[in-house]
Amino acid sequence: SGRSLSSTHPAMEANHDYALWQTLGHWTVYVEWFVALVVAAAVASAWRGAWLLLDAELWPQRPSASAALGLGWGVVLFGILGFAQPCLASAAGRARHKQIFWLVDAVFSYLGFWTCVLVWRGVWQLWDGALGLAPVSNEDLPSGFVPWAWLSHCVGVVLLLALGAMRSLNAPPTLILADNLPPIFGARSTSGLGAFRPLLRVRARPPLLPCRQWHEAVGLPYHAQDASPQACEVTPEANNCASLGSPKFGGASPSISNLAN
Repeated sequence: SGRSLSSTHPAMEANHDYALWQTLGHWTVYVEWFVALVVAAAVASAWRGAWLLLDAELWPQRPSASAALGLGWGVVLFGILGFAQPCLASAAGRARHKQIFWLVDAVFSYLGFWTCVLVWRGVWQLWDGALGLAPVSNEDLPSGFVPWAWLSHCVGVVLLLALGAMRSLNAPPTLILADNLPPIFGARSTSGLGAFRPLLRVRARPPLLPCRQWHEAVGLPYHAQDASPQACEVTPEANNCASLGSPKFGGASPSISNLAN
């Protein structure tokens, strides 16, 4: 074939001709970068405090045993959250007072954060123990260690609550991304500056997605033939999303709360 690659792939040609200044020429991009750094600092502060608290309070006499115990707790909590996630989302879709589920979503994100810290700390410190790098004991920590760890943790969590970015506390195993899915270079991504509207939670209810879309968004399998009225509720909000989903939903899409997206 004599056709060029760009002629067979119009999207590639469009991307090639897209001027860099059309993206980087907007001042909002740089505000978003600043917000990303603030969120990163808050996450690091929360993680640091939680990690140090575990060092000080969870079996400090035996650091390697503490790491193994914490890892076990993290795995159990991960399983509990996995079972609870679709149940909570379904309950939010059926509830009359949906705004309370903003708080439930924040608690879910916070528990996911502890899952991540426990798993990461467990693996990290077990490696240290296997290589002979772990301390003999954490009992000789300086005075004031625990209060300062709490301060670090609480400052980070409160800042993320204020920004409406509690989900940013999470990492693997609660957040997993596959390299083969679009967008390319997607390791750096954000919800966008316009998405950070924490006061919206005071005025509006959590957004709803049709069941199939919610399951796809969080990476859970969905089989329409297995769906039941108890699993998804038909709501006016879902009807507004009908055009975005599968034609199988028709004019009244079954919907579920998009709390864990």
